[in-house]
Amino acid sequence: MHWRAVLAGVAWGVGYLGVCYLLAPLERIGLVAAPLLLGAGPLAGAAAGWLAHGGPAESTRHGLFAGAVTGLVFAAAFWHVLSVSRFNSLTPFGHGGAFYALKLTFAYSAGDFAVIAAAPGRVAGALAVAGAVATTLLGSYGGYVAATRENISFIEQ
Repeated sequence: MHWRAVLAGVAWGVGYLGVCYLLAPLERIGLVAAPLLLGAGPLAGAAAGWLAHGGPAESTRHGLFAGAVTGLVFAAAFWHVLSVSRFNSLTPFGHGGAFYALKLTFAYSAGDFAVIAAAPGRVAGALAVAGAVATTLLGSYGGYVAATRENISFIEQ
């Protein structure tokens, strides 16, 4: 296991989540924030898989680890923005960028779905865990694609 590759992948994924968290214009994008934030998984996995240099299986494993750590950061940030918003206060860097857009979508959906209105904390926790799992799986796929991409040539000489 090349831990430096995993650490580099985590740095790319968490850095991407940080940019999505800090950019205030992303607070207005609504549900589009979900695929935007889930893009951190393939980014982390591809960075880790590309630096691993061990074939598709090795790169997939590196991407899985980098995606898992990035997924945990996603879940923590998502839960943080949701829990802070319950007290009607701001996070230290504003509302929370794309995470705030997901929070608004979640809050506006409470009237449409009875399960959200009945147990908002549990649904928010389930969404945070689902986002972390999706980020992990997308990270492993990003690692796999990074290893196979080196062998593909689009233009034959």
